[in-house]
Amino acid sequence: MLRNRYLIDVADGAGPQPWDPREAAAPVRLDCVYFGRVLLALERRLARGGRTFVLTWDIESLPVAGPDVVAIVLGDEGARRPRYTDAIEAVFKCYGERPWISGAGLRPPSALGALILLEDLRRRTRALPDDVSRMRTCGFGRVYPLPLGYYNQVDLAPVRFAARRTAVVFAGSVEVPRRTRPGLRGALRPSRVVARSRMLAALERFRLAHPDQQVDVGITPGFASVRCDGALDYSRRLMNARICLAPRGGSVETFRFFEATRYGCVVVGERLPPTWFYAGAPMVTLDDWRTLPAVLERLGGDPAALERRHLAALTWWRERCSEEAVAAYMADRLTSVGGSRDDARGIYRRARPAAGD
Repeated sequence: MLRNRYLIDVADGAGPQPWDPREAAAPVRLDCVYFGRVLLALERRLARGGRTFVLTWDIESLPVAGPDVVAIVLGDEGARRPRYTDAIEAVFKCYGERPWISGAGLRPPSALGALILLEDLRRRTRALPDDVSRMRTCGFGRVYPLPLGYYNQVDLAPVRFAARRTAVVFAGSVEVPRRTRPGLRGALRPSRVVARSRMLAALERFRLAHPDQQVDVGITPGFASVRCDGALDYSRRLMNARICLAPRGGSVETFRFFEATRYGCVVVGERLPPTWFYAGAPMVTLDDWRTLPAVLERLGGDPAALERRHLAALTWWRERCSEEAVAAYMADRLTSVGGSRDDARGIYRRARPAAGD
């Protein structure tokens, strides 16, 4: 018997639905699978029951409120603070509660870095009036950041790193929007398009220079197609790869980053927010995708060091972002007295098994 109540609210007008996280959640939404497992692990860790956990994509309203209600907020790439934070016990949220200025620290300065910074500042500026309004109505309730987890991924038996045949993999979309507006504003492409286009061009240069290296590139029409693509095929491609490229999408945070580290791929990607779960992540960070060929050559030129990175990725996933690790973090936040949403950074280097696990 579950000691807590679970609701899922997909904001489709149907209202909140009772949810048993022990049952397969994929027919509801693919991102429910990871968090269903997190909540089951959390159920075993909490000393008391009687809470209502709501899995939601809505930051404006929650179907229930009270001191024993906990919200898990997914999908808000705008990184906004939910309005109901003071009406419930706690909010755990993907993408954080305010936009991160990811372009501020890019070195050396580049056109792409300036574009990212411009987008970040524009996002923050647009959000400022709403932030002021939310601070008046939302209060200062607890909002704790959560990792995205995995999305279109199945559970596969591990493949030894030495047996992996793919040197580097990227599977995702590369949009090429039409220019519909005159002038500079119409000429500016979204940073995700520029970043992924540069990544693919650099990867092609690497492939031509190293024909002996297997490069696996799979271009999809867009993120919506992920729901239709075969999760098994995508998962096998990751499991067979040594290096995975994780460029930005609508946000610099991506499911691909977590899916790759879960399988022990060495991730090459862009700077990530300074949240507790990203701190010390064993990834290779790029400020300019045009340097990718040299990075791949350096990584491939030292197989022993590359395998150490692989092992570090598996350890990082297990101790920081696995279902058990995130459940340990959430349990500590819910049971701590007067805890700050920022004081978790660095605490969960190692998740201890719950009694009876």
